[in-house]
Amino acid sequence: MEFAQEEYRDIAQKRFAEDLPELLSTMGHSTGWNLTLELQTTNGEIKQHPIRMTERNRKMVRDQ
Repeated sequence: MEFAQEEYRDIAQKRFAEDLPELLSTMGHSTGWNLTLELQTTNGEIKQHPIRMTERNRKMVRDQ
């Protein structure tokens, strides 16, 4: 998220949520269709979330 904030400023959260493959590519990471997100909760716990990058998932995030 730090990279997204530096790169995209006001739209960092939007880019992270809706355009994660492009964001990761910009960071120099190659991605496939399946990945595991590691997200930190407010209490500091790291949770892993396996996801598939699909248009449906992108739309679901965008519409929230």
